[in-house]
Amino acid sequence: MIRKILPALACAVPLALAAPACAEEELAPGYNACMDRSDGVTADMIECMNKAYAYLDKRLNAVYKKARADCEDDACRKTLLEAERAWIKYRDAMSSAVWAMNGGGSMSRLVANEFLLEETKKQTKWLDSEGK
Repeated sequence: MIRKILPALACAVPLALAAPACAEEELAPGYNACMDRSDGVTADMIECMNKAYAYLDKRLNAVYKKARADCEDDACRKTLLEAERAWIKYRDAMSSAVWAMNGGGSMSRLVANEFLLEETKKQTKWLDSEGK
């Protein structure tokens, strides 16, 4: 776990040497280019987000399966399953809250979708034993 925390701490430290490690990472391959091509058209942006979510969800499922396989006993697998179910409830509830807090219109959908993408990517990183 410590190797996953160190890059985040590097971004919190205001050192010039840490700046390259803090560059914002693309949410999914091709996502930024897709959003650029959308020219702000909401339907096109949603399509980009849906493609990115499909990629991230597939990656999360693969990483989760590996994490379960890496568990050495049933207690670990049970705890991981409970944690993942709780995370899904949080993700879904918070996405709905983000949508509602932003007025519930089409822009709210974009903000809520962005939340889903970011949270799914973060969850994948936490579960990834390879630290990618």
